[in-house]
Amino acid sequence: MPHQARCVRTRLADGPVGAIDHCSCGAVYLTSGAMSVRLSPKAFRALGVMVNQAQAALTALEPTRPALR
Repeated sequence: MPHQARCVRTRLADGPVGAIDHCSCGAVYLTSGAMSVRLSPKAFRALGVMVNQAQAALTALEPTRPALR
């Protein structure tokens, strides 16, 4: 991902924990507070798969709650 003198970022998503931007140089930026992580699109997609797997595993660990009536 070559760095361009004037990179332009496009917001892909944002929420209460941060934002995800795509840069004209090809990088994907994950930002949360003062932390920003720059990833290639391939690494970003792999991270998405990993997060989904962890979310499913976490859900499986949570105790079941009785249904509200």
